[in-house]
Amino acid sequence: MEFLQVYLLRSFLFAGLSSLAALTLLAGQLSQPLDKHLSTVQDAIRMTRLAAPEYFHGNDVSGRVATFSPDGKLFAIVLRKGNLEQNTNEFSLLVYRTADPLRSPKPNVLLRMSSSSNREAITQIRWLSDSETILFLGENPGESSQVYQLNVHTKQLMK
Repeated sequence: MEFLQVYLLRSFLFAGLSSLAALTLLAGQLSQPLDKHLSTVQDAIRMTRLAAPEYFHGNDVSGRVATFSPDGKLFAIVLRKGNLEQNTNEFSLLVYRTADPLRSPKPNVLLRMSSSSNREAITQIRWLSDSETILFLGENPGESSQVYQLNVHTKQLMK
């Protein structure tokens, strides 16, 4: 993919990624009849949204939502939602092929982790130069943050 195409695609992705992620995750729910009730605090807690701390706190996230692989063929985003029954925050690491966003993309959900605190269960995403390994800080309930390594093709996770 030429530099200009990658640049334009990245610009498009940053502008519309939150809508894309929400639509992707809600697609299955939209086929069912919508409840006719007002939104509640519980609904807001359970809502899936981008996990970027700046986004979560209402700040500008332009240019900081997706993390692209060094070869530009993949990008990763992290989503979060509250789980009232478990009293946790659930985080999902999704990877998309860069060539697909304009063609009804299907994300590859690589990993789900939870946090029983206000800390992020998946954060500080970094790609290695092989463009198939992601490093990140992660945690599950009752754990301290650890550095994890995840292969996007095999889904092999190592602390």
